[in-house]
Amino acid sequence: MKNLYSLLSVFTFVFLLSLNSLFAQSPTVSVVESYTTDGTKIVGESVVVTVVFSESVTVSGIPTLTLETGLSDTTVSYTDGSPGTQLNFTYTVEEGNTTAGANLDYVSINALALPGSATIKATEAPSENATLTLASPGASNSLSDNNSFVIDGISPTMTIASTTSGVTDGSTTNDALIALTFTSSEVTTDFAANDINVSNGTLSSFAGSGTDYTATFTPTADGATTIDVAAEKFTDAAGNTSIAATQFNWTQDDTAPTVASFTTATATGSYNQAEEIVITANTNEAIQSGNTITVTLDTSDAVVLTAPSAGTTLVGTYTVGATDTSAGLTISSFTIGTVADTYGNAMSSTTLPASGAIFGTKTIVIDTAAPTGAITYSAASPYKQG
Repeated sequence: MKNLYSLLSVFTFVFLLSLNSLFAQSPTVSVVESYTTDGTKIVGESVVVTVVFSESVTVSGIPTLTLETGLSDTTVSYTDGSPGTQLNFTYTVEEGNTTAGANLDYVSINALALPGSATIKATEAPSENATLTLASPGASNSLSDNNSFVIDGISPTMTIASTTSGVTDGSTTNDALIALTFTSSEVTTDFAANDINVSNGTLSSFAGSGTDYTATFTPTADGATTIDVAAEKFTDAAGNTSIAATQFNWTQDDTAPTVASFTTATATGSYNQAEEIVITANTNEAIQSGNTITVTLDTSDAVVLTAPSAGTTLVGTYTVGATDTSAGLTISSFTIGTVADTYGNAMSSTTLPASGAIFGTKTIVIDTAAPTGAITYSAASPYKQG
């Protein structure tokens, strides 16, 4: 009889265990909430999102939760809480994240996921997988229903430009003063003149507020010039620090062009009346089309040289006069008509090139004198008298 009772007890235990297993329910999500203090969160700040289950669950692997954060969603990973009823997911605001003034929430009822071999199972009935369905975003028991987090992950930046005519990024100018503008992508109250880095000049007359600021730049010398606002120089209303601006660069050129040399395409030799000598003035930088200088030759002739196009040459033709003469044609001096470089710097120097050979290695002889010679006569007769 005793053995019969023991057998019945075992049978009853197995039956009740099977019955409990038959009617056991999977753990479900009760609520999604956070114990982090509500408010606006900026780049680098964190929110711990807690998914609360109806009973204790045990986690293996790394479950994920996808949040709605603007142009791109953010998937955050499980951090702790197993075994237990509260699983925590830590979200840290990244650059570009935003809720556009709304409250932070997950993307859908299926936002809780099990990538790879991850599982969430009932702790007391390990074979029971938890049901992962969440409340609809914005509905009762959702994250945005329980908490108010506004995400502002948009850091301000500054756009640098100039209102001075012709001064753009990458340009060249000879302006003595450059009017600069600084436009912030968001309202800021702590942007100041010392937040601006400059090279090859000085900054003055800084003014402005909100999103619009101005300043005047005075260049120091010819060469590359840079205006820059580095990262973390000012903040927006939420407290995000600025990201680096795109540099504004130009080249300062206050140097006037000069004549570097005089050359000729005419061959070495001797030239007579009405023959032509092509004369070229070569400048040290590009000048404007139509510019002119007038050269005076050692023959006392004046020849106008004209720039045929924007470039580094002015060209003219000397026609040998009836009485001109020179053992080696040279240029005695020149005067400036109108000569300016591309940026408006006007030529002022009339100093001749240092080279003694004005036409390089060529010797151009001007010889218009008529040939001379003596005629002699002998009194002796070439004929014999007889």
